[in-house]
Formats: sequence, C-alpha cells, structure tokens
Amino acid sequence: MRNSVLPIVIAVLVFVSAGVFVSWVFFTREREFRKVDVPASWLETADTSRFSVQPVLLGRNYPDDSVLVLFPKTNKKSQVFIYDQKNYYRLLFGDHRGNPIAQPNAEGYAALFGRPVLNLSNYPQGKYYVHVTSCSFGGFLEIELLDSLR
Repeated sequence: MRNSVLPIVIAVLVFVSAGVFVSWVFFTREREFRKVDVPASWLETADTSRFSVQPVLLGRNYPDDSVLVLFPKTNKKSQVFIYDQKNYYRLLFGDHRGNPIAQPNAEGYAALFGRPVLNLSNYPQGKYYVHVTSCSFGGFLEIELLDSLR
C-alpha cells in the first residue's frame, strides 16, 4: 500500500509545479516605468491661487506601474510637497492642519537624479496637488493620476 501511494504523490506534485510554472510564464507582466519631466517654463508660470493651478494629466496602464515626476534642477535647495484634495483645500483656506503626504525615499531619488523627484508609483488614482518651493520658481501644480486598464 505504501509503495502505491508514493508515485501518486510525486505525480501530483509534478503536475502542480508544472501548472504553477506555466501560469507564471503566461500571466505575469513587467511593470512599466514612466518618467515625466516638468520644464522650468511650466513652473515659472505656476501661481499660488486656486484659479490658476495648472492641471497635468498622467496616465498609467496598471495601478502598480511606476511613475516618476522630475522637476528642474536648481542651484539652491528646492522642495516638493504633495497634498491630496482635502489637505490642499485646508491649506488653501488658511487651516494649518493641511499636512502633505509623506514621500518615502524622496531624498534618495533627489540624490540619484540630481534634482527634485516625486514618486507616484504607489498612489491611487485621483487628483493631487504639488507645491514646489525654490529660489527661482514655485507654485502649485494639479496632477491627475489616471489608471486605464487595457
């Protein structure tokens, strides 16, 4: 009895591992990487009022695709803050409880690329407001992140 069960267990393990391998080969996909450069002329015309915020539409094919927004290089210290819609309206109307969204590895990306970088890879789709502060330019940009599944 023991000799007849072992070949069945081995056969089941071989079929399951072959099925897992075949499904991994056919159903996995590579994450796309999208890099968006924001020109300095775009930021020079940005304003801090809510009526002149310039919208930027960013699309990605899948929610886990990588999206990096690179801002112009400056000689002085520049910072990039990102707000969701609720915290942006708090900030806009003078409520100081409007906190920016924490950006992990922001300093690492800035050091890697040599300029301020905003990583939108793990953000859900929606509207975000980016506040850029620098010596030569500054203001708000509205970024609308859209997911379009193929």
